[in-house]
Amino acid sequence: MGSFSMICSVSGLGISVGTPVRCMLLTKSPYEDDDPRKIWIVRAPPLRAVYDDYGSIDNVHDDDKFIAELWLRGLREDVVEKGLGDNSCHDVPVAIDMSFDDMLGAIREQRLQVSQDARNFWRKPRSGPGSDETRVPSLMRRVEELLESKFPGHVSRHAEKDKYVVDEPVPHMGRVRFGQYQHGKECTSALEAARTVIEGCGAALTGVIAAGSGRYPDSADLLVFPLPAATDKHVVGPQWDMADDNKPLRIGLAMIREDVWQALIAYPCCDYLSLDCLECGQSRSYHKANQACPTASIKGSPYKARPKDTKYARGPVFPPAVRHVIEPREGTSEYVWYGLDAYKEGTRSTWATVLERFSCRSAGLPATVKDPDAELDTLFEDIREAREKEDARIAALPPEEQEAIQTSQKAQREAWEAEDRRKKEYPFFGDFRIRDVPDFRLPGAWVFRDSTPGVIGVSEHFSMLIADKVEVPVTLLDAVAELSAVRHVLGGVGVVLKPAVSSGPQYPEWGESKRFAHTVLQIAEAASKGREYDIPVPSTLDEAFKIVAKNAKQQKELARSKPISRSKRKTPRAKARRS
Repeated sequence: MGSFSMICSVSGLGISVGTPVRCMLLTKSPYEDDDPRKIWIVRAPPLRAVYDDYGSIDNVHDDDKFIAELWLRGLREDVVEKGLGDNSCHDVPVAIDMSFDDMLGAIREQRLQVSQDARNFWRKPRSGPGSDETRVPSLMRRVEELLESKFPGHVSRHAEKDKYVVDEPVPHMGRVRFGQYQHGKECTSALEAARTVIEGCGAALTGVIAAGSGRYPDSADLLVFPLPAATDKHVVGPQWDMADDNKPLRIGLAMIREDVWQALIAYPCCDYLSLDCLECGQSRSYHKANQACPTASIKGSPYKARPKDTKYARGPVFPPAVRHVIEPREGTSEYVWYGLDAYKEGTRSTWATVLERFSCRSAGLPATVKDPDAELDTLFEDIREAREKEDARIAALPPEEQEAIQTSQKAQREAWEAEDRRKKEYPFFGDFRIRDVPDFRLPGAWVFRDSTPGVIGVSEHFSMLIADKVEVPVTLLDAVAELSAVRHVLGGVGVVLKPAVSSGPQYPEWGESKRFAHTVLQIAEAASKGREYDIPVPSTLDEAFKIVAKNAKQQKELARSKPISRSKRKTPRAKARRS
């Protein structure tokens, strides 16, 4: 395998060996035909690494190793496990407990997939304490466990001498192979021993030894199938058309050059302000050119009476520590320029609110509780009154109805207590679904909203951290804030995130890249000439401050130089009358 460069997922520039990159996991959208902007969904927060010259990354930044572990944590919930395929070099195995390097190898070989489960997404863990007992392990896992119990140390996920390797080439059909370059009687004897174990364990499985499939037909394979059910219970057999209730979705790796990433997070963002006036309660657009408040409600908006000639006043846009500048435009319009500080503040404040909500919920309190003791007293009093009314209603019923109600209430109470114990002892991330945030318009707050149904995204990874009782480091919140800032910039030009590919020359041709970029710039400048976009565009927040200050100065100079109309000129006689 020779070395080769990759193409940046955003800029289209080359990525050669040793180039610092910002990486994130992307999931192929199940709804790509409906919205081309969502062909790939951001799955997990970004981390810093270095391109390894062979289509993947290494040297993950020390401060981002927590994020690397979080990537693996998320995959434990929905990864599609696969055994070693026909090609032992490229058809690499995929497992819940795989390492970070194994995960990168599976992505490079396009073998890493996750399940979409829109019907029952917030489910209990696959295995371990508190798991859902109704969930049956994959056939591949069951066969591996059976062989490992009988032949400990002789089951591997890779082709090795004197070891079994199991995969599931078709859902609900297992395949067992033996050894590495081993065939003949040695191979068939080992497979016969494996079949004896599988059929004699009471797991309702049967096997057949057949000519080897795949690339090595001179070897033998043991194919394992579920037995038909002896009762009315439905048993699923091999799915030859690969049909599965959980639609598998491919995972890709986005790579963005670190210098491109830094340039994008330095971009200042500009948003229209629509904050209501603190004086009259009306929108700024309803004020006059001199910012005087209206004297009555407009379009039914709440109105607070104020003295005549009261002028527009609004609350703060961001906390004082967040750098931003307000730019007045078009008489009564206002726009705000802000940068990465605003995204960091929005991400951190939103996360703090999410934690407060779950903390209050676990204590049985509303999310807006300010005085827990007072609220608890009121809550307990309401519960006591409701219980007395219900007891009085039941006491008036016939004895048989009373007994039925009491039996039902006892069963409900026991089920609730059991589930409450389970949540405290074995919580899973579905218990902490982040359904909404107080103000999703805040910069950096979008990641805490629900993602695509049945597909794990950034929000669900935060739910996992709550369930695992893991403290979220500031580096993770800052990484998410930067991701939000980059997404905002890309949305303005219609660029969608996609996995990095190797589609260019073997090594970057920087001369050609420069010429191409310069040509595109000339076209953009010509297309915008004479339009409203033909204005200085800041690439940093400092430049935005300078532009706003320059525009304000020009407007003042224009106002001073503007001639006074005849009707507004002050005559000497008028001055005398006023005096």
